[in-house]
Amino acid sequence: FRGASLEQVLNYLSDAAGFTIILDPDARNISGKVDVWSNQPLTKDEALQTLNQVLSKQGYAILRKENSLTVMRREMMMRADVPVVTGNDPSTIPKDDEIVTQIIPVRFINAVQVAKDLAPMVPENAELVSNQDGNALVITDKRTNIRRFAEIVKALDTAVSSLSSVKVFALKFADAKALATVVKELFPSQESGGGSRGGNDPRSRILQM
Repeated sequence: FRGASLEQVLNYLSDAAGFTIILDPDARNISGKVDVWSNQPLTKDEALQTLNQVLSKQGYAILRKENSLTVMRREMMMRADVPVVTGNDPSTIPKDDEIVTQIIPVRFINAVQVAKDLAPMVPENAELVSNQDGNALVITDKRTNIRRFAEIVKALDTAVSSLSSVKVFALKFADAKALATVVKELFPSQESGGGSRGGNDPRSRILQM
């Protein structure tokens, strides 16, 4: 296609691949010229990936459901019934322009804080939220952008994990639950202001156990 209209490209894709083309009301006046060609035959998936790249430059995107393709504006796609994927391994996220909602679990860093810190890096049309209970990030965008975002999150999560370690202590006489409470008082959180006051030094309780 050289200088072809988007309508011509969509009509050809419908004839050649058997797709049913649906134009969202906001995309009824879709316009723009296309310059794209290949010297080798393309599969259906390759053709759709190429078309998504072309439409993305025009501000549109494709939502595929079986053999139907719905063309809509990218900002409307963010709230459409796009595929939902779970995973935090960037290598499993393809580099293409398909829009999905990716759930990225994190292990060591705080998802809520990370969402705030990385918000300025999120593309304008993307949506990023955090889930505190599941300690996960939820982002809706093109998969190529999501992959880059997942790489940053993984690097941060890995950096924090290298500073943490887990050790198991077997107790002979003390009650594990009671001792855990004492240890927590010995190492108060930053929110508590640190340390004990007056004569209630928790370390004295250890000597009494």
